[in-house]
Amino acid sequence: MIRHTKTCSFSAFILLILASGFVFAQQGSQLTLELIDQRINTLREGGAADGSEPLTIYESARTLLTQEESFLRDAANYEASLTAEPEREEAIQQRLDELDAEYNPALEVQVLTADEITARLSQARIDQRDLRSQIEALDRQLAARETNANTIRERFIQIEARLNEIATDTAPTVDPAATPSVIEASQWRTIAETRALVAENLARESQLESQPVRFSAMAAERAELDLNLTRLGALIQVLETAGAGTARQTASLADLNMEASDPAYPIAVDLIELDEQLSLEQQTLNSRLAAIRLLNQTIEQRSASLEERYSTARRIVDFGGDSESLGRVLITYWQEVESFRVSNPVEALSREIGSAVIRRIDYEVTLSSMVSATAYVNTRLRAIGIEPDSVSVPTRESLVLLARGYRERLRTVIGEMSLFIDESSQLDTGYSQLENRVDEYRDFLQGLLLWIPNYPSLWLTTQPALIAEADYILSALGELQFSPGPWFFILLLPALCLVPIRKRLKEIQISLNAKTVKPRDDSIYHTVASLGVLFLRALPLPLLIAAVGMLFTRSLSTLNEDFQNNLTATSAVFFISIILRIISEKDGIGRVHFNWKDATMDRLFGTAGFLIYSWIPLALAASLIITLSPESSDVAIGRFVLLIAILVLLIRFSRAQFKDLKATSENTVPAWLIQSRWGLLLALSAMIVTLVFGQIFWIFALTEGLIDTATYGVLIVIVHAMLIRWLRVAKRRLRFQQLTSQKSQVATDEGVLIEDSLSQLGEISADTQQLVDVSALALAAAAVIFIWGSLLPALDVLDRVQLWSTTTEINGELVVNQITLATVITVAILAGLTLFAARRIPAVVEIILRSRTQISAGSRYTTSTLLNYAIIAGGIILGLSALGLQWSQLQWLVAALGVGIGFGLQEIVANFISGLIILFEHPIRVGDVVTVGDKDGMVTKIRIRATTIRDWDGKELLVPNKEFITGRLLNWTLSDSQNRVVIPVGVAYGSDVEEAIRLLYKVVDEHPNTLPEPKPTIVFEHFGDNALELTARSFLDSMEDRLVIASDFRTGIYKAFNVAGIVIAFPQRDVHLDVEGPINVALQTTNKNIQESGEST
Repeated sequence: MIRHTKTCSFSAFILLILASGFVFAQQGSQLTLELIDQRINTLREGGAADGSEPLTIYESARTLLTQEESFLRDAANYEASLTAEPEREEAIQQRLDELDAEYNPALEVQVLTADEITARLSQARIDQRDLRSQIEALDRQLAARETNANTIRERFIQIEARLNEIATDTAPTVDPAATPSVIEASQWRTIAETRALVAENLARESQLESQPVRFSAMAAERAELDLNLTRLGALIQVLETAGAGTARQTASLADLNMEASDPAYPIAVDLIELDEQLSLEQQTLNSRLAAIRLLNQTIEQRSASLEERYSTARRIVDFGGDSESLGRVLITYWQEVESFRVSNPVEALSREIGSAVIRRIDYEVTLSSMVSATAYVNTRLRAIGIEPDSVSVPTRESLVLLARGYRERLRTVIGEMSLFIDESSQLDTGYSQLENRVDEYRDFLQGLLLWIPNYPSLWLTTQPALIAEADYILSALGELQFSPGPWFFILLLPALCLVPIRKRLKEIQISLNAKTVKPRDDSIYHTVASLGVLFLRALPLPLLIAAVGMLFTRSLSTLNEDFQNNLTATSAVFFISIILRIISEKDGIGRVHFNWKDATMDRLFGTAGFLIYSWIPLALAASLIITLSPESSDVAIGRFVLLIAILVLLIRFSRAQFKDLKATSENTVPAWLIQSRWGLLLALSAMIVTLVFGQIFWIFALTEGLIDTATYGVLIVIVHAMLIRWLRVAKRRLRFQQLTSQKSQVATDEGVLIEDSLSQLGEISADTQQLVDVSALALAAAAVIFIWGSLLPALDVLDRVQLWSTTTEINGELVVNQITLATVITVAILAGLTLFAARRIPAVVEIILRSRTQISAGSRYTTSTLLNYAIIAGGIILGLSALGLQWSQLQWLVAALGVGIGFGLQEIVANFISGLIILFEHPIRVGDVVTVGDKDGMVTKIRIRATTIRDWDGKELLVPNKEFITGRLLNWTLSDSQNRVVIPVGVAYGSDVEEAIRLLYKVVDEHPNTLPEPKPTIVFEHFGDNALELTARSFLDSMEDRLVIASDFRTGIYKAFNVAGIVIAFPQRDVHLDVEGPINVALQTTNKNIQESGEST
């Protein structure tokens, strides 16, 4: 950028004026506002309409001349500030020098009365708000200093380009006597634009030149305001304390002009007790209010320091980006990031605010009933049966005095509660803003430190520097302070208790493994118990390391805090590594419970042992040495040790990689292991290169990311294996139950064929396993984004692409939600997960419910279907919320859709609503036998639009759900699966009816499917045309095999009647012939009959 000086700018403007001198020197006239106004008036008097071309151009020229005047005034003000601002700064500095450093606000307060203290406190709070507003405005101006300078320089370039663009060889004329025209208007607009640009250039030049003195004066003013704010805060605290001390004292019973025998005496006692309770609450409230204000002040100070540090860091990056020491400076800034945070003060604050709001409302209701102290006393007297006129005057005066005091106390407490609520809300807001700002500052530094060298290259380290660094490390070791705290013993005692029982825990693990061999004994609880034993076996060493870390108390020194952090992190790494080693043992949970391959377990066992016994101790040593190294050193020794640790790891995995590459031809090594290890080797090589060139922050960030990834990966893999194991055990148990049920032919009330259940069980298991796999992948992807998101700048681009914005009103304030490309992608992923979950999660529920034999198939189906609807509805609500769409914005669309649905899709909606009614009301269930119209069958599916019924021929009938709700429905198994079979039988006239009834009863009663209660019934129904009509009625326990049982009844009845000689009647018809005339009878013999008779002879 070109840096303009005053001399340079003056010369530049002279050249500009000379270059465009024809604009002002033609015909001895200069363009003025008055001249343009004449042209505009002439056009309007001539009938020119607003918006016409010449009138619009003249008005544009007038606006440009007005801008010129404004820029010239700004330039003059900026020029004046070159002398005025230093004088103002000097005056501010003189006031600061004259301020008493030992300001004691108590001296100012001690001479004030109670009323004056209250008034002074109110004014001080107003002044405090004003000072904060002024400081915020100055902070914004100071923070925009460098941005404004860059903007001004960019504007210089734009002005120069525009002047070159509008410059012409033909000199425009300014003739006051000419007639208005479009050509003249265009020329005048060019003149006006040129003059406005020249004036703006002069104003920007003066602004840039005066910026140092103006901002220096602003900084002095900021310091003065900050000091005044601090002094004012101290004054407010003293005033609040003094106000609490001078509060009205509660009246005592001794002060009252009343006798204990007075009937109104209980009212006086009650008012005094209420006043005393309010007084105690007021004291507590004042104490809490002072604490919250102190927290608010602390947060404001931390926020101001953070903003100043953040602004300084941005200026350093903008102007010192090429400096070799930039990385070390940013490392210093990074180390102090967490110092800006404060402990969370708002965890229990919401409950306090809610309680205060409720109490304030109660007090306001009480206060509203005390508008008149006399009326309040009269009400209280009447409440206890005393007429106010019967009370003596002294007693009445005492009661009214107490009521007034209580009312005044109520008003004071209500006001202080309002202050408490406001201050608490401000504390919540301030804390959230501070946390967000610290996170933003942290991300800003992290994004820079990842790519900027933090220290010089290793080959630049000199021997004296190494010696000095080693001496410093040894001396720092001696400065470590040991102070065992409670956490040391809390961690040490369990570790010491677990060490002696490790052998016993191993035996328990082996016994649990033995229980998984037999299918009858196998259970998921054995795996859960084995996992618990595994964790107990892995705990002793990590607990001991964490206990050693607790010896270094964090509050004693920063070095102690760093040592404690390193040892705590190392204990977590040891814990994960030991878990992997125990899982991969020969009797480990990985081989026995999860059925993982032996080759994979052998590799994992060796790698975990290498990490535990070799690499983790070496990496811990490197980390501790770097921690002990001085901030001003090159950290050469720590980097050398860390380089050795990474080289050891690289060599280890390189040897394993080349060994597995030789075995790839035998297909004993999975391809994913080879590919992932190549990525790990590439990352380790990059770490070595960056470490040599002085980049440590990137190393630690990458190492932390790898450790976190491994931790989350192990957890996800274990949870995935546990779910698959549970699925396998559940499937085996359900299959065993189905086969047992089929073998014993025990009838159930589910009405679903055994072969259908087995096929559905296979589908459910496949769906559940797919759900588990996809869920594990989704969790792994989310973990990767969470861990590595801050290290991948490409992901930030998605948040910077803003598509649209929505406005939401929260607590009376409008909040703008920016919808970015990342939001849309998140919603798309959410939609996909919702659809997948809606299809797969009901299968998991089906597996769980199937293991509960008391739950019917209909209940299982209803639960899974409603869960499907709930998942889809939840996904839609979450997606719309993420896109910033609220119900208030969608209600008109929903209303319009409702109208459209009412006309065009009413049948579909009716079927859908009917389906919901069926699922909730259960008029039919899956497995029920129903009759719809002239069709009988079994309900197999209940879908959104229609229900599927399978008849006895295996044909499936789709019936709209609406017909089950609005039409007539016969459900054979609605409340009871018992049903009755009716077998009508006709015997010939003359048969022994009593014997026939006895045989019928015997056949029906002896059938194994006939229920003993109610007993079978045989009824002689009618004397039929051709038979004596008997009916056998028998109750069955289910609809299953109903047709087969009825066939068995008929077969048995036929056999029994045949044996007994009872004829089963059949239809008979009598034929009557008319014999009034002769009947011709003719006998004929065919040739065939003659032949047959001849052959027989």
